[in-house]
Amino acid sequence: MNCTICKGVIAWPDIQGRTHFVCDGRVPTAKPVTPFGQAMQISQAVADAKWTPAQQRQVDAAIDACAREIGYFTADDVWAKLGQHFPVTKGLAGRLNAAVRRRTIVNTGAVRHANRGGQHDHAQRLTVWAAA
Repeated sequence: MNCTICKGVIAWPDIQGRTHFVCDGRVPTAKPVTPFGQAMQISQAVADAKWTPAQQRQVDAAIDACAREIGYFTADDVWAKLGQHFPVTKGLAGRLNAAVRRRTIVNTGAVRHANRGGQHDHAQRLTVWAAA
């Protein structure tokens, strides 16, 4: 479906209707997105597409529990709370950043290497988060 104002493709017509939120004035025009910001938007889109709203609430609860119980934590700790049968997606970064916007956690600026093991452990560097 195309926007009736700018004629661009509407990604989520069931939410947006027949226009983009920006085109019809419902949302102010945003600043240009940085590459990092774009990656976070993609991560959130993946979370929205791959996890149900109930699963997203479970992820948020796991993040909040890590912040409360552990203090300093990484995505490995969140995945451990979710359990090995929870669907794995690249959407966790989006949920972590949503927790930052809720002022539940903060980015410490430190990183650790993943040690989760299994097929999803690529020894990548993970951000260390802390309770806000």
